[in-house]
Amino acid sequence: MRWVNAWAGVALGATVVLAVCLPPMSALAFLEQALLFSLVVVGAVVDVRRRTIPDAVCAGIVLLHLAFICAYVVVDGRTPGGMLAEAVLGGFALGGGLLVFTLAYEALASADQALGGGDIKLVFALGFALGLGRGALALMLACAVFALYAGLLGRRRAYPFGPALVAGAYLVFLV
Repeated sequence: MRWVNAWAGVALGATVVLAVCLPPMSALAFLEQALLFSLVVVGAVVDVRRRTIPDAVCAGIVLLHLAFICAYVVVDGRTPGGMLAEAVLGGFALGGGLLVFTLAYEALASADQALGGGDIKLVFALGFALGLGRGALALMLACAVFALYAGLLGRRRAYPFGPALVAGAYLVFLV
């Protein structure tokens, strides 16, 4: 359990960096970003340690964003329809698109597993929380980060994609 405490410290430190580097935003928006980032970091840590991303992390991201949509309606007076539509579109377009791509790749390349189901569910959750535009940017940045570290480490084995998704989401938070 010591690694959980160590990674919690990393998540807290990264959240502090986010607080300093992020453009001005409401306290509610910052709280959402910080909590969302913390959940994504937990998913990546478990992915590195156990080669799986817990469903609770993905569901937590979706439920967290739904709770914040409600909070934005109450606190800021926003209408929920647009935020909810963007969340659903982002989740299904990115997660569903990645699922179709993965299944097609596995069928055409006779590969065992291109991406795990946890990675696809995490992309769905990030797309849901970030929306289509920011979620797509996070996914593209994650692919670039993954290609970089997989290239540096060599192609001897499969690498977890969760840490790259954390890096992609973190970079999107900074923009």
